[in-house]
Amino acid sequence: MSVRSPQLAIFIAIFMLSGFSGLIYESIWSHYLKLLLGHASYAQVLVLAIFMGGMAIGSFAASRWSKHLGNLILCYGIIELLVGISGIAFHSIFVVVQQWAFESVIPSLGSEFLIHTSKWTVGSLLILPQSILLGATFPFLAAGIIRKFPESPGNTLAGLYFANSFGAAIGILCNSFIILPAVGLPGSILTAGIINIILAIIVYRMVRYDHFPPAPESRETNVPIEKYLLFVAALTGLASFLYEIAWIRMLTMVLGGSTHSFEIMLAAFILGLAIGGFWIRKRIDKMQRPVHTLAIIQVLMGIFAALTIPLYDNIFELMSFGVKALNSSDQGHTLYLSLSLILCLVVMLPATICAGMTLPIISYILLDKKVGDSAIGKVYAWNTVGAIFGVLLASQVIMPVLGLKSVLLMGAAVDLALGGYLFWVARESILNRKLHHGLMFASIALLLVASVQSFDTQKMSSGVFRYGLNAVHSDSEILFHEDGKTSTVAVRRVNSVYALINNGKPDAGIYMSDEGGGKDEVSGDEPTMVLLGALPYIYKPDAKSIANIGMGSGLTAHTILLHPEVQRVDTVEIEEQVYHGAKLFADKVELVFSDPRSKVIFEDAKTFFAASQATYDVIVSEPPNPWVSGVAGLFTTEFYRDMKQYLAKDGVLVQWMHVYELNDELLATVYKALSENFQDVHIYRVSAGDFAFVASTESLSPDYSRLFKFGDFKKQLENIGVVTENDLQFRKISGRKTLEAVFDSYPVPANSDFFPVLDYGASKARFKRERAVSLIKLRESRLIREVLAEAPYQFETVTPSIYDSDTDEFNRVQAFYGQLEYKLSSEGRARFLSTGVDSYSSWLSAFLQSCGEDIEPYQDQSTDKLIDVVSWLFRYSSKEKLEPLLERIAACNVDRLRPLARDWLDIHRQWLASDYEAVYMTSNRIMSNTEFDTKLSRKNLAFNLAAQMMLGERKPFVRELTAETLDLMRADVELRGLIQMYQSKDREYSRF
Repeated sequence: MSVRSPQLAIFIAIFMLSGFSGLIYESIWSHYLKLLLGHASYAQVLVLAIFMGGMAIGSFAASRWSKHLGNLILCYGIIELLVGISGIAFHSIFVVVQQWAFESVIPSLGSEFLIHTSKWTVGSLLILPQSILLGATFPFLAAGIIRKFPESPGNTLAGLYFANSFGAAIGILCNSFIILPAVGLPGSILTAGIINIILAIIVYRMVRYDHFPPAPESRETNVPIEKYLLFVAALTGLASFLYEIAWIRMLTMVLGGSTHSFEIMLAAFILGLAIGGFWIRKRIDKMQRPVHTLAIIQVLMGIFAALTIPLYDNIFELMSFGVKALNSSDQGHTLYLSLSLILCLVVMLPATICAGMTLPIISYILLDKKVGDSAIGKVYAWNTVGAIFGVLLASQVIMPVLGLKSVLLMGAAVDLALGGYLFWVARESILNRKLHHGLMFASIALLLVASVQSFDTQKMSSGVFRYGLNAVHSDSEILFHEDGKTSTVAVRRVNSVYALINNGKPDAGIYMSDEGGGKDEVSGDEPTMVLLGALPYIYKPDAKSIANIGMGSGLTAHTILLHPEVQRVDTVEIEEQVYHGAKLFADKVELVFSDPRSKVIFEDAKTFFAASQATYDVIVSEPPNPWVSGVAGLFTTEFYRDMKQYLAKDGVLVQWMHVYELNDELLATVYKALSENFQDVHIYRVSAGDFAFVASTESLSPDYSRLFKFGDFKKQLENIGVVTENDLQFRKISGRKTLEAVFDSYPVPANSDFFPVLDYGASKARFKRERAVSLIKLRESRLIREVLAEAPYQFETVTPSIYDSDTDEFNRVQAFYGQLEYKLSSEGRARFLSTGVDSYSSWLSAFLQSCGEDIEPYQDQSTDKLIDVVSWLFRYSSKEKLEPLLERIAACNVDRLRPLARDWLDIHRQWLASDYEAVYMTSNRIMSNTEFDTKLSRKNLAFNLAAQMMLGERKPFVRELTAETLDLMRADVELRGLIQMYQSKDREYSRF
């Protein structure tokens, strides 16, 4: 051990931090480039290819220059400085270049090939210079340290390789879960840049006076060892990245396709490389037959990779167990992420540990043969060249043509072939040739067995990361399963319901009846897709051109095409296999495929609109759930800003949004992004967990009669339970002012490309099975609606719907009045004053028939019951119906009950009479006698605030309202909105 080993330890720590910052760059570049390329898969492929390509160029350059440079460690420090400066400048450069590409370059190109070439070229140029610099860091630092500490070069090389890889694995996890959520994309890349600059300063202070001239190189002339080892380095890099691409796609269907999942997979892959480097570092300098050892490692790597094919089914079982066992909580989510990392390690670790040993051994052999320290750069360069070919071959050729499993098998075949070749090279040093022959034959046999084993497409389509394996029904059948460039697409049939599935996540389901005649049954997704296709015509009945983002099953576009006056429907779908899978729904979506007005374009939305420069009357955006990596970019303020310029002057945007597996903060960040760019926004409930925002740069004015003028359209709506105009009007929750009042109360920024609040929050919300209740509860918020002068419902019945439970509640309220009159007019007197009877009409009829009687035994229960009845009726009753009833109740000796009953009755009567001063006074009286911890107290405070706003002046409260009390009160959605309106001074919904 060198006496200067503490200094060597510092250099190793420096290189660990260099790896930490390097993987922040790779991770953040993926985020930036998916904004340019339109899909996370494309961005990941490009970043891997260019990152590795740049590394190769940098390594080649370093191998040449190191021969002529003295202080290589100082050169490394200068490179770190340059990387840091470029990191600090990257965000500003990207913003300018992205704007130039979409506004100037892409619109001027008429060819799809040229458009894609330009995007990939621009993306490559953005990250190539930094990648080249990063590629030079390892050769310069490794060669410089070996010159400075010449003892045990193999140990030093492996230690540096381990430190850099380990730092990289930690860097990607820290960035994903800590840095990026806290400071966004600009802050993350700035953090990496600052780290590089600090490292450069430390290195400069440590080695500024060092000088170690390179020793003269002496090459062996009898054996071309350099050439065949560089060839091995290239092919082992190719095989390793075939594995990486295959494992990422395989594990996406186990872990889900979120950004967190991808980065966990990448961290696991790199961690395996680090462990391999760590394990070999103490052994490498003692190797007697390093080529023979390298051959064994290559064979083992191929074996371990091939074994992941039969192992794959068991990974689904383990994830299923974890999903079912873990609680839907913050702690459970942390354990879920830990489980995800463990499963990735189970799949990747054996082979990647072997991969982590190969470069140190190859470099050591070349150094041992006196090829010179420039060999380090050459090995690194050839390995990265192979990696580039592996990435491109896997993603663009093998997977789309031969399928996912073939990617893995080809990688294993390459490693086994390399092992056999190296055994032949080291044949003279092999002591037991029969043993090695047996190992090769056994490996080939394993590869053949693995090649005939099929993946379980039922499990791959199960969405195990959401449901365990509960989605695998005994009577289900996979009708379609193809590996596309961006996702694996399947169509599953369960009885008569067909579901289109992307990477294990159902995107659309349709009931495909085999029987003709009668009313069709519908799946839970069909109301959503049909209404997304119908809503545009409520606001834009003369729409001629419509763009539909996201094909899904095709039902949305089919519904749009049912309108006889539409002239053009462009459906933009990024994955071609979705189109082919949707053909199985053709009986229900035939117009998408047969109507000449329909065109399906395979492209990402941003590129399509920028290239076509077309203007549409309507844009319908129906992407997958935003927890899927890259999809949240279709819910950002930048995306809506761009879409606005492709809409006609009075055009409308219809944006699908779900509330399941989401929370109100994330919903608020989407609404804020939308409202920043559009003047008016309306919201509709289109299914149990699905909503649709309708937005325009002009004021929105719905005409519900338009949709029932065309026979085919009318039939399509009737199939989903929308029979009358009332049914459509009831599905409208509110307009912009009400939405703004509620969502302004959440302290979250608008979802942005560069501060992706939704991307990182949605994955956690999905795991916790959260539900954004604000929109669901908003329909009941009568006080907000009346304060903001939103028109009340003017009808008395809606068609019941299993996809919107509020329809039943609305109808029950309307039916209540008839039931009450019937029971009051019946012979005999029903005396149901106990709370054991659920029917409000039975209880109230009994109360109204006993006005002159003492009800002392039921006084408390009846007080509570009266409060419940009045509150329930207030949600959906018209003033014309409710006001006479409340007068009738007030005349029925209400003083028999507790004083609270009289006050509660009075506050509703006063509100209906528009006596807001009296409402304020009554509310204060109730407030003085109740604590701020009940549903009634929250509703009472809502009356108080609403009354003050209707009066247009702030008045004192009878009791102090602390900040803590107001936070507690915000659990009620209506009260939350009213508090926001009350406290606001500069919003248009403020009445003060």
